[in-house]
Amino acid sequence: MRSRLLFTISVVALGAAACATGSTFVGGGGTGSGADTTTVTTSSSMSTSTGMTTSSSTGSSTTGSSTSTSGGCSESPCKLTGPQCGCGAGMACTIAPGAKVRSCQTSGSTQQGQACSAPTQCAPGTLCVGICTLFCSTDADCASAGGICALQLSDGTAMGSIPNVKLCTGNCNVVSGTGCPTGTGCDFGQEQTGAMRNFTFCETAGTGAKNSPCTSNAQCQPTFACINNGTATVCLKYCNVANVSACGGLGCTPLQDANMMPIIVGGTQLGVCT
Repeated sequence: MRSRLLFTISVVALGAAACATGSTFVGGGGTGSGADTTTVTTSSSMSTSTGMTTSSSTGSSTTGSSTSTSGGCSESPCKLTGPQCGCGAGMACTIAPGAKVRSCQTSGSTQQGQACSAPTQCAPGTLCVGICTLFCSTDADCASAGGICALQLSDGTAMGSIPNVKLCTGNCNVVSGTGCPTGTGCDFGQEQTGAMRNFTFCETAGTGAKNSPCTSNAQCQPTFACINNGTATVCLKYCNVANVSACGGLGCTPLQDANMMPIIVGGTQLGVCT
């Protein structure tokens, strides 16, 4: 029998600026005793830093290629978002490690949503923050449905950010678990201010299966969330409230945020199998 209980879940909150090394996205995926906080650090000891991203479960956004000359480029000295311009062949417009301004640097071929360990590995239009992450100026630059243009690059100071430089949040499928690199799982969060949009991102995943005790989503395997079911805090599988096939005959109990609103990401209302 389908449960009519509505679980309330504390979602990851996205602040006005996604800061640098040592900073966090506040909040958590479950209603357990501890907050599930995700720390975001850039690769190669980059002093500027940002959030997280992933490939789209329905098809990644394509990154643009650089032009052979800076002449006629709409932005100076070069354009970050794809299709890029202002840089020569084999180069990309990016924010170099330790820098606070955009410049042309050697580019790679690793695409948006794929793992990286060095800034030169990522294709033009993306930045290496452990995963090649799309630069953006509007939500239209990001992979739908989970990607929004909301992550700001820190300038290395307490709350400073680099002007006119933003990154997309990740785009993955919470229910199917697709769109994240191996060893991570898809989760969701919510903007802390403004439109309070929901978004998706990839985070470290554990091994906890159904009803395994947990204190954070990171202890549960991909497609599972750490939920207080009224009796205990355990791993439960995400599901689409409108399509409960993932629950194998069980019901899909809708999730609500702290304001008692349903959790909807990309038109999908999320729940957990019960």
